[in-house]
Amino acid sequence: MPVFLGIIVFFFAEIWLLIKIGGAIGGWTTIVWIILTAIAGSALLRQQGAQALARIRIALEASPDGRPNGAALATELLDGLAVLLAGVFLILPGFLGDAIGILLFIPPLRHLAGRMLWTWVQGSERVRVYAARNAWPSGPGAASGRATVIEGEFREVDGSDRPSEPGRQDPDQPRLH
Repeated sequence: MPVFLGIIVFFFAEIWLLIKIGGAIGGWTTIVWIILTAIAGSALLRQQGAQALARIRIALEASPDGRPNGAALATELLDGLAVLLAGVFLILPGFLGDAIGILLFIPPLRHLAGRMLWTWVQGSERVRVYAARNAWPSGPGAASGRATVIEGEFREVDGSDRPSEPGRQDPDQPRLH
């Protein structure tokens, strides 16, 4: 509920700022500003988003044993999320969102926001973060980052599917060899 109220307050503030600033600088100037920030936001999102994805890929492949460093990966994922949010804020019309988007495109402020978000997530009673110890492949195929996959089929068997005589297999029924 607090997140929903925050979004409502944010959009009311955006509308209020658009009316106030648009009245001061003029309607056409406001429209041009909105279009320019949307273009800049999409260009920055494309450029910095690609860089964030490259850093995430490096963090995934960083360890020689094939297991990524969890802290480095979490940092890069939060950084990528902040870049995505910055681009969305700049693409959406409004001055408050533009200000937040510009601030999130500045790397030191983006890292600070990521650390603050991570601290909040860890201390929150509503959010739980779980990590599996052996979630990364090991054994055959681990060097390539691919786990061994064994394919098969199954079906549920109840009492009516049993053959009438013990040891006798119905020829129409599949068998495991």
